[in-house]
Amino acid sequence: MHLSRRDFLKLIGVSISSAWVYGIGFDDILPLSMGRLFAPTHLRQFPNEHSPSIKLLWPDSTHPILNIAGDWIRIQEGYIPKTAIQPMFAPTEPSPTTIEHPIWVEVVAPSVALHSYADADAPIRFNIGHGGLLYIEHSLCNDHGQWWLRSTQGWLQASCVQIINLPHGKADFDIELIISPQQNNIHVIYGNHTIVLEACFPKTPIQGQTLQLCPLNSKHLWAMKLGDKTSLYGTFEHNTFSKLRTSPDHCVELSAVAARWLYYQALRAQNIKIELLT
Repeated sequence: MHLSRRDFLKLIGVSISSAWVYGIGFDDILPLSMGRLFAPTHLRQFPNEHSPSIKLLWPDSTHPILNIAGDWIRIQEGYIPKTAIQPMFAPTEPSPTTIEHPIWVEVVAPSVALHSYADADAPIRFNIGHGGLLYIEHSLCNDHGQWWLRSTQGWLQASCVQIINLPHGKADFDIELIISPQQNNIHVIYGNHTIVLEACFPKTPIQGQTLQLCPLNSKHLWAMKLGDKTSLYGTFEHNTFSKLRTSPDHCVELSAVAARWLYYQALRAQNIKIELLT
């Protein structure tokens, strides 16, 4: 069973109050109905935390999402909490091989290991989860015929990522973002229409202004600088947005889907106005 658009948007925590969003790019970022587990998770017989555990599922394992039952996700053999799984984006571009100049790539595997050099047996520096962005500077084919990419953080297998073709030029429209710490949401307005109403994790009220885009951050999908100490970040923990909590450092975190949408639109928009309500 495939998820409807409405069910999937419920799963990822996105509330859409206008069909305008579909005309300016939101369709392009919806993933398939597959999910990746964040941590070891008990598969339950029924959608209840006191239900018998069928077995333990491992981190980074992937599962078809069959249905949504309140705070629970139905997969093939049982139920898991909705907060335990990350919806996965469908690959839309090829994996890179030979590169002639630096490029951006996005992790399409459940996760990818960054090694000290181009070999699967090389020491692992750390792992980046599904949806992470990497700036690639060099590529090579090893003795086993495998293509490897060198990022600023280490070497990774090319088969785990896809090329990102970022939009070029500017569009003649403005986007207005209203971030409300009290209501715990970010409100995106295009013209007179609401196109996204999305939960976020503000820590403290801040004065925001758009200074530059800074997508290079291995622990987040992307980052947009608002000032010397404040940024908007895309985060992987987008299924816990219903729970009030504060974000680390001086930043505002967005869900994976809202983050990607906003990043692409920010590259296209002529002007971005960011207003933080205190």
